[in-house]
Amino acid sequence: MLPSPAKGSTRPAGEFQAEMPIEPALTEWSMLLGVADAKTAAALSKIIRAEGIRAKFFSSIDEARTLIAKDRPSLAILEHDPPRIDGMEMCRAIRQQENDREHQVPVVMVAAQENQARAEAGVTDWLIKPFNDAYARTKIRAWALRAACQWMRAVIPEDEERRLARPPMHVQRAPMAQKGTGRFSENVIRTDELIARATKRPSEMRNRSAAN
Repeated sequence: MLPSPAKGSTRPAGEFQAEMPIEPALTEWSMLLGVADAKTAAALSKIIRAEGIRAKFFSSIDEARTLIAKDRPSLAILEHDPPRIDGMEMCRAIRQQENDREHQVPVVMVAAQENQARAEAGVTDWLIKPFNDAYARTKIRAWALRAACQWMRAVIPEDEERRLARPPMHVQRAPMAQKGTGRFSENVIRTDELIARATKRPSEMRNRSAAN
């Protein structure tokens, strides 16, 4: 078993690196659950606790915003079952709040069927009901690991704009010389000529050789 992190240790979201063990990455992160159906909420809570991940529930957009501002989660699981709960609207609110963030929180939507508005709302993936515990656990584990193990973006150099503005380099092919003479000759076969010859039929090549 991989070693667990020390008690009380914390790491800001987004600072996990590839060489770190997986288990600490999960135990130090949390998930947001916006699920209205009691049976579904209980099943998901059981799965998340089994993975050692902290789960926080919310029932309104304002609650979700407050929780995200306080402790950015590794995953948000929302239920879309209007009018009881509008997961799409919650997802839009999450995306608006994290507009300036480097990495977006993966949002998995729990619903009876996929909605065509997923791209507009910012939904990452879907968990279609009904589902069994094994399937849901696989989904949750995959997205939690993906969020925890993502690479940090490289810092853009200060002179990046100037470097990109430079004119492109043009490489000129130097003429080839006859071996041992130092003199340039048109009889030397060049790379482009070899390519042209390779694409011609043998009969055409024989005719060209005879003409020369």
